[in-house]
Amino acid sequence: MTYAVEFQNVSRLYGDVRAVDGVSIGIRDGEFFSMLGPSGSGKTTCLRLIAGFEQLSGGTIHIFGSAGQRTAALAAGCEYRVPGLRAISPHVDP
Repeated sequence: MTYAVEFQNVSRLYGDVRAVDGVSIGIRDGEFFSMLGPSGSGKTTCLRLIAGFEQLSGGTIHIFGSAGQRTAALAAGCEYRVPGLRAISPHVDP
């Protein structure tokens, strides 16, 4: 089965801190999904991994069956991004 978003043993480390540790989930197209948990449990980090704002420390993320790829625009730190850059926000009119 192809999922809209699929995590396979995803991990994200910040030094010795495991923000996300071995997460495996599959979210179907059109499915309502929510992540609940206390502060610091990795919810935002998972979203940032999906968006490409963070690099995986381990595992894979598939979007509709294709492995996610970081673009050069997303690899730049937040302070270096141009807010109107259409590659990041193609749905926003200039």
